[in-house]
Amino acid sequence: QSPRANARFLSVDCDAGLDAADLFGTLPSAGGPRHEGLIAAVENGTLYLDEVEKLPSALQGQVLRVIEQGSYRPAGSAVTIRCPVRIIASCSVNLEEAVREGSFRAELFYRLSGLTLHVPSLRERAADIPELVAFLLEKRGFQRGVEKHLARETIAAMQSYDWPGNMRELRNAVERGLIMSAGRAEILPEDVGLAGRSTAATPVTGTGVVLRFAEPPTLDQIRDSYLQLLLDRFGGNRQMLARTLGISERNTYRLLKKATDETSGEG
Repeated sequence: QSPRANARFLSVDCDAGLDAADLFGTLPSAGGPRHEGLIAAVENGTLYLDEVEKLPSALQGQVLRVIEQGSYRPAGSAVTIRCPVRIIASCSVNLEEAVREGSFRAELFYRLSGLTLHVPSLRERAADIPELVAFLLEKRGFQRGVEKHLARETIAAMQSYDWPGNMRELRNAVERGLIMSAGRAEILPEDVGLAGRSTAATPVTGTGVVLRFAEPPTLDQIRDSYLQLLLDRFGGNRQMLARTLGISERNTYRLLKKATDETSGEG
């Protein structure tokens, strides 16, 4: 067993909103406390860089230093701090091509590619979908005394769908299915948003967007409804949502969290 097996494991999305302070922390500001970054928080555990191809170029050299020297400097500091952290990373593009294009640092690529595992996309593993969904259903435990299962036509719809958002989209579909099938054991295609749906992701371009309200809505209600409409249209794929809105995934997450918090507060 790895000596890090019981140590901390932290995951970070490498989008454009990530900065040095997030990873490495900052020195105490005038009258303020020192901000601890993720590197310090993980201690001697593992830091997982999700979609490392999106890591801002300004941070790539600093992450390389952590891997090669086992040390880092908080933002604005000249003091080097040791960090016995293990770094693993994932990507959804060809990093070698990104290196050739100059968008990803070659030295960091070579350090990260010492051990590479190819994880096939969900559309390449259609036969595994029933087992994956069974695992998600068991883990969720939505309703006590009700053993949820997929209808045969739901399995067929899921296995014929492309799943551009991979496991995140599948997890969102299962969550939706659990909610929409409340009161019964069987989860139908319409519960997971796949009733009559084509196998490709539904495009936004060329289609209108209609929002209906019983009463004149507030700006927040319009925003929240539009976010939910796009999220449903993209099958829960936040990358596509962020790309459509023209903002980072981190800011997209914050908007969605704010909308969820406001909805919970109203209840």
